[in-house]
Amino acid sequence: MSETKIPDDLNDEYRRMLRLRGTTDDDFVIKMASEVCRLVERIAVAESRVAELEAENQRLKAPASSGVVLIAAERQRQIDVEGWTPEHDDEHSSSELNRAARFYAKKAQYPESYTDVKAPMGWPWDTEWWKPSPDPIRNLVKAGALIAAEIDRLQRLAARAKPAEGEDGKPKIK
Repeated sequence: MSETKIPDDLNDEYRRMLRLRGTTDDDFVIKMASEVCRLVERIAVAESRVAELEAENQRLKAPASSGVVLIAAERQRQIDVEGWTPEHDDEHSSSELNRAARFYAKKAQYPESYTDVKAPMGWPWDTEWWKPSPDPIRNLVKAGALIAAEIDRLQRLAARAKPAEGEDGKPKIK
């Protein structure tokens, strides 16, 4: 067992208390101060655990967002935080978004998969971008956001390939 450092203020306080009782036993003071320190540490650990449990309780009580809302929020985060704009996504024309989504969906279905690798074989980007979560829902949200990005990319591609239409719905003739 490691020796506990007794804070000076506690040590001084116990010495004062013992002097009031007429005791000057230094060993007793050190033993009592050490016990108090041990109890303070245990209280700190218990308080931390209580805080964790309260946070988890609040999370469980909170109304769950629908999958669509979670996916839309993740897609927006990818754009705002990661910088994966629609223009950037348009550069991924070899099903990279679709493949990445499949890896996250597989991780959600089989949590023990890909645990011993930096990134799964076939991952379309650098290994630093493989960021699975221990939470299967979070992995499905990432997969959904990547699928949404791929759908948007394909729709933009189709819109560019489609001839412009006039007000009557017929192709414009140049």
